[in-house]
Amino acid sequence: MEADRSSATANHLGDLHRAFLGKVFATFSHEVKNHLAIIKEYSGLVHDLIEIGKVPNKDDNGQYLAALRSIHQQIDKSTSVITFFNKFCHRMDTPASSFRIQDVLQELLVLIHRLAHQKRVSFETETTTAIPDVMNNPSMVQMILFCMFESATERLGDSGTILWRILVANNEISIIAEPRGGSGLAAAAERVCPEDAGRNAADFLGLTLSRAGESLILTMPVQASCSEP
Repeated sequence: MEADRSSATANHLGDLHRAFLGKVFATFSHEVKNHLAIIKEYSGLVHDLIEIGKVPNKDDNGQYLAALRSIHQQIDKSTSVITFFNKFCHRMDTPASSFRIQDVLQELLVLIHRLAHQKRVSFETETTTAIPDVMNNPSMVQMILFCMFESATERLGDSGTILWRILVANNEISIIAEPRGGSGLAAAAERVCPEDAGRNAADFLGLTLSRAGESLILTMPVQASCSEP
């Protein structure tokens, strides 16, 4: 019976994890599409200038250089997002690995920036100088962090800031998602990772997800055990 419950929990968390990945992948594809649209806009400007006969000369250099500079800047932004996405995907290579919690948090925040921007929510981070590595399932941990993002966003309403703090004490690391400002509780919306599911996922990984006021706190031992869903 215990084995059956464990298997059912693993299957349920696996479903949640796939839904979480689908949300991030869809958000990433929209973000890249927007980046390409901006590049297309500036390259179209250069094309139009050439087509109307404004062949580059000393007088027109400023227009061309400005457009090309904007294209290069957007390519740099796109490359940065794609780099984070690549790292995010490789978090699933193994169910257990050693990682830096600040890295998996940064990857997630970059990739869900569009979701936060749609709700006029910004991110701030505070970390201590020395944060030890942990051993766990980094992709599942990112799902729990996403659950914390969804919860904090609901409490902010349609604007505000989520302060992410990483603390180390007593051989434990705590990641805190603290909503600040905002217009109050938002209308209930379907969530990828409900708070109870986040707690179940944390328990399954040997972690603890708790609440202190409006903040959610994920606590993990520096050397945490890991299970595969």
